[in-house]
Amino acid sequence: MGFSQSDLKLQYDLRDKLKLDIDRFEGGYAVFKKGSLSGIIDSTGTVTLQPINGNLAPFRKGYFFHYTGENNNRKVGLIDFKGDYKIPLNNYDFGLSWNSENGYLVVSKNKKFGLVNYLSDKSELDFLYDSIEYAGESMFFVKKNNKWAIYNPAKGFVSDFAYQRNSYFNKDKSCVQVAPDKYFLVDKENKILLKSKYELIDTEASNDYFVSLNRNIDKEGLIDSEGKEVLPMEYSHITIYGDYVIMNKSNTQFFLFNLKTKENKKIKAGSIAFLFDKYFLLNEKNQVSIIDDSLNKVVNESFDRVTFISTDKLQYLITEKNKINNLLNKNFQQIFPDGFTIYTLDGNQLVVKNKIGYQRLEWNTWKTEPLNFDEISPAFDPFFFRAQKNIGLIAKKGGKYGFIETSGKEILPFVYEEIASFRNNMAFVAKLNGKYGLINNRNEIIRPFIYDSYAFSKEYMYLSDKGKKEIISTLN
Repeated sequence: MGFSQSDLKLQYDLRDKLKLDIDRFEGGYAVFKKGSLSGIIDSTGTVTLQPINGNLAPFRKGYFFHYTGENNNRKVGLIDFKGDYKIPLNNYDFGLSWNSENGYLVVSKNKKFGLVNYLSDKSELDFLYDSIEYAGESMFFVKKNNKWAIYNPAKGFVSDFAYQRNSYFNKDKSCVQVAPDKYFLVDKENKILLKSKYELIDTEASNDYFVSLNRNIDKEGLIDSEGKEVLPMEYSHITIYGDYVIMNKSNTQFFLFNLKTKENKKIKAGSIAFLFDKYFLLNEKNQVSIIDDSLNKVVNESFDRVTFISTDKLQYLITEKNKINNLLNKNFQQIFPDGFTIYTLDGNQLVVKNKIGYQRLEWNTWKTEPLNFDEISPAFDPFFFRAQKNIGLIAKKGGKYGFIETSGKEILPFVYEEIASFRNNMAFVAKLNGKYGLINNRNEIIRPFIYDSYAFSKEYMYLSDKGKKEIISTLN
């Protein structure tokens, strides 16, 4: 599976070598500080931008915000790693609304908004507008004189300033408000797909049915693609799942509606959640049952928890009852006669503990292999399916701690008195000969084993030597 690497070692190696206060690397570049000045350095240790006045903050790979001054004299611009300005210093305010992969940034100046493209050095929209919001799918909403228009950077404005409210584009559709009781569902060309008395939400769930919302009474209903009412405006929440709709009233009374047969079934007690196909989870008094669309149980017993694992290769249910796990296939057949406790799982296997000990279970083949460790620490949420790299577990063998892949392969040797991981298992605090240090998942030393203690805050981790704290890194 392989483990990706943190730039933490690079950061501290260059700090020690160049005697510079270097921040973390992102996309091959990092900011370094020299007094009140800031510069940029690359992963080879080459300074690409000599220190300049002000502060630099990473934006995207090779691009940085440049801040100077304070309060009323504050200016900000956007530069690349060489120091070339893509957006010159000015009294701008860069909002949170952007499509930065395509280079578009919403910028305000003197309380007026504009749109720029830092990749092409092109000014898309001058500072003439009351607001600009990223609308998803490379689209923007632009506000002027209290009305919104739709802007497509590839084609320009595709609508007049005619809308009172707007929503994100999902699957090429957006709901816009024309008047107090008049809403349109439009495409990216501003073609009207549907007219409605109410706001349309959850527009991506189906092409044939839409959840409608009356904000005056905070109730939801359901209409079809012709605007005809399918479910009345009387529910607190409605969600579409394929051929089914789950509704609730005040989160206390739940219903299941079949879009094909138009049957509306009231759940006698508890809440209901979609599982897969025509199957659902019924939660009643913290006990979970698996039921079909006729509300009949398909598995006789109930559980404390049921999780559905679904990928291109895998489709299984993990059950938990009295802290014991088991696996069911899509036909709800139990795969193993005896239960176990799941410690973690990934796309190839599970790590479990049963009456024999720690085991690795291979998906599909169900080949089992013993993991000969004295102790394994479970993942924070063992049921969480992880498709990404760096899946592993802290284990203990012969009285010492190490780190293993889910396959059982050793990543860190079993020589440490204590281990704690962070940065997605790319960095570890470890204790050796009574002292703490910092290592990466190649067992390379980032900070020497000279510290008395360590601690984590919400954002940082610290190493302390005789009461003196050293801020090492952000946690992710």
